[in-house]
Amino acid sequence: MEALHLRAQPDTINLIMNVINKASQSGQEVEILDNTVYYKEQKMLFKALLEEKNNEILEHDDIWNELLK
Repeated sequence: MEALHLRAQPDTINLIMNVINKASQSGQEVEILDNTVYYKEQKMLFKALLEEKNNEILEHDDIWNELLK
């Protein structure tokens, strides 16, 4: 799925939201992210990429084994 971050005048936003609502009602998959969610997800992605780069990755099975002890 593609992402679009949009900044526009309120009238333009309303027009675009109407188009998005019509697409959603016709069965298209649409997810709305406000700035707070967008920046929070961006922060989590950057943190995950940094952890991966530093080899700070936990294996799924290791986590479950620890939880089930």
